[in-house]
Amino acid sequence: MNKGLSQRSFILLEIGQFISQCGNGIFLLAFSWYVLSRPAGTQEFAVLMLLGAVPGLLLAPFFGVLVDRLSKRTILVTSDILRSFSFFLLSLVLTQGTIHFSYLAVFSFVNGVLFFIFDPTLKSSIPLIVASNDLEKANSIDSAIASFSGLISMFIGGMLLAFFGVRSCFFINSVTFMISAFCALFVTIPAVTQKNGPLTIKVAFAEMKGTFAFISKEQNLAFLMLLGLILTAFIYPTGNVLFPILLKNIIQFKAIVFSMIQGGYPLGIIVGVFVCIKIKVVEKNIFTLVYFCGISMAIIILGWGAVARFYPEATILCAAFLMLSVVCMGTLTVIMAIKTTTYLQTVTPKQLLGKVISFYQMIVSAIVPIGYVVYSSVIISFEIKWVFVIISILVISLTTIVTTIRRSHLRKEIENRSMYAN
Repeated sequence: MNKGLSQRSFILLEIGQFISQCGNGIFLLAFSWYVLSRPAGTQEFAVLMLLGAVPGLLLAPFFGVLVDRLSKRTILVTSDILRSFSFFLLSLVLTQGTIHFSYLAVFSFVNGVLFFIFDPTLKSSIPLIVASNDLEKANSIDSAIASFSGLISMFIGGMLLAFFGVRSCFFINSVTFMISAFCALFVTIPAVTQKNGPLTIKVAFAEMKGTFAFISKEQNLAFLMLLGLILTAFIYPTGNVLFPILLKNIIQFKAIVFSMIQGGYPLGIIVGVFVCIKIKVVEKNIFTLVYFCGISMAIIILGWGAVARFYPEATILCAAFLMLSVVCMGTLTVIMAIKTTTYLQTVTPKQLLGKVISFYQMIVSAIVPIGYVVYSSVIISFEIKWVFVIISILVISLTTIVTTIRRSHLRKEIENRSMYAN
């Protein structure tokens, strides 16, 4: 693709993403506020989150087949228009009074479907419009935009929610997704040659089987995915469930300090983006980098356990330490995400990108909710300080085991190559 054309396409794509992610952040804030304010809000919110994840668990591999066969620009535009329409309908229904739970359930499921179609399409489009040597920089920019939009949406969303109410947030999100669709309309994404023939259930399953065979053959990618899943299963629930409990219930920070410490995470993401832009990692060292990030995050979690055990006091020193730890966690997370995403996009054939990304999303969709359920059960039975210690030990142990097995496989590969060479 012409360099100027690819730059224009990438810029348009990211402008649309920035606007729609700002709107979506505003919506998520208002949506969670609205649902949790209902009489059975806690239970309803949990069910709605599960319904949003179900499409990824059940249908993601099939979505990947569609992504690799259909026009990516068409998918991006159509998905954004449909999401815009769904948010607009939700704002209209809200004018009639309280929204019945069945409407919220259908809405969550439909938007889950659209997200799990849109996201692999976006991720598989970037390698097609960006030169391979600029791929890591493009992924870094994409992560930075997600972080900036998250920060901005929290501020704007809070103001809109306070002064104009939930309905205004829903409507504004509808507008942002329509703008995103308009931007995607002018994006040029080169077509990838695919097998001819109609798409049937049998063909779809055959292509899914081929995707699994590719991942199994690319052992470095398979082990990298496994390592990423282990870290996802433990790190995300720790940060989203246990850490807020430590801040609010154990140490009892005030709301403003609580929000400032939590705000360290997107700040860490921004730091990590700049690190990724400046530092290049040789492809063969990607596994070592992810292992280092995993061990470092486990040590941070161990530090949280130490705070809960030895220094659970709402002091400036405690807040500063926790703030720094959250910044480091955000930095390590985004470095790991950018490097692994770039590696996946580099080693995967372009005609398989959508399917491989969707396959990984399916596993993540299954493992993250399980992590939340397990954590919710564990904190009832154990003191939180010991939960942090157990998690850090498990992360260090499992990542070390996976890394050791991978090194053993690598040595065998080298020995086999040497034997055949002789």
